[in-house]
Amino acid sequence: MLPARAHEYYVPTLRISHPWCRATPAGAPNAVVCITFDEVRAADRLVWVETPVATAAELFDGTVAWPVDFAIVSGRDTELGEAGTVLRLTGLTQALELGRSYPLRLVFA
Repeated sequence: MLPARAHEYYVPTLRISHPWCRATPAGAPNAVVCITFDEVRAADRLVWVETPVATAAELFDGTVAWPVDFAIVSGRDTELGEAGTVLRLTGLTQALELGRSYPLRLVFA
């Protein structure tokens, strides 16, 4: 299955590069969002994520889940991918389809 890809987005201190996630089957409870933060000019923290396609978001390391609070280091590319610490949308309200775009709001400290 191929991932659905978006574009890049800018905030004053960094660029959000090509956020994407895999399509999900109907009834899937979760989806992992892959995202890269680059061109980071000042340290920041991702502190909240919301989308109409999920009831919540969390960070997950394969064993333990915790609320979104992710450090973004100045001068370094930082990634949330499919391995290591992941950004997981929980309580999906619908299946995510290949080739579709879905709104995702990221809140930084």
